[in-house]
Amino acid sequence: MLWAWTSLLIRSGAILGAAELLRRWPRRSSAAQRHRILAAAFALLMIWPAFSALLPEVPLSVLPARNAASVTVSQTSYFPGGTPVPVKHLNWPLSIWALGFLLSMLPLALGHLKVRRMVSSAAELDDESWQWLLREECSRLALRRCPELLYCRGSVVPLTCGILRPRILLPAECMDWQAGRRRAVLLHELMHVRRRDLVWQMFAQLTTAIWWFQPLCWISRRSLRQESEQACDAWVLSSGVRASDYATELLSIARRYTFTRTGIPAMNAIVRRSDLEPRVRAILSWQPQRSGSGRFPSVKIALLIAVTLTASAVTVLPQQTDFEGGHSMKRTLISGL
Repeated sequence: MLWAWTSLLIRSGAILGAAELLRRWPRRSSAAQRHRILAAAFALLMIWPAFSALLPEVPLSVLPARNAASVTVSQTSYFPGGTPVPVKHLNWPLSIWALGFLLSMLPLALGHLKVRRMVSSAAELDDESWQWLLREECSRLALRRCPELLYCRGSVVPLTCGILRPRILLPAECMDWQAGRRRAVLLHELMHVRRRDLVWQMFAQLTTAIWWFQPLCWISRRSLRQESEQACDAWVLSSGVRASDYATELLSIARRYTFTRTGIPAMNAIVRRSDLEPRVRAILSWQPQRSGSGRFPSVKIALLIAVTLTASAVTVLPQQTDFEGGHSMKRTLISGL
């Protein structure tokens, strides 16, 4: 059992480690490309058991194979009359995993409740200048449906929430914003909607909850969120907003408005204090991508898939034989792990 958990850590770590290496090479890759690499790694973690169970098995013995037959002894207890009663033991590894899964999913549930409270207390922003700007930018991004514009009474950092019905929540002071800040904030949040960043963050949270015992999964989940923010920043800059002006607006928003909890995956806030410094550095050093740089993501993701498929087809556990006939157990979706 200990070797099985070690095998899971090593093989899942190989997937996430390969994604991290591919994300950092080449250095001139865009944030959107790096985001796709991390998203592919999370998707591979979810479908890896199916690949492991369906692909041909390639035995790789890393420990001496046990050729001797093993005998299973079951414990029984007896009533006074002498009737044997099997003793049922608690599956501790599965119980520990289930407890970790529930605790890891708790932020998602709490975040959903927090978003519902914020939306229920917000009001529709029916200002004509805001609505005109919303329609114009939605047309530029080819969004079929414009998200709802809401404002909250209070000092709340601008954010996007809602998967089926996207909503952009703004502070009540947004009516007094200058045109530059309005456009920058709206472009950033609309890009989250177009890229479906909230869907990917929820998916990454679910994957991390399943693989909660893998530390690299938590690190990759945070990197996925950071890359999504930088990808939206890049779109704002490519739309004609000056890098110095945009960085100034982010710093001003960070000083002025109240932050929501950064660990909630049910919303995309325009700025978080923990990510502010690297984002400002990336904004000030941003340069337009060349037209030929888009071929790298497909190559990286294809290489990552090939490495994962190869790893899933290799059995690192020592080969064992059963007591009856010396045949190995048939692989299933669970045993494919």
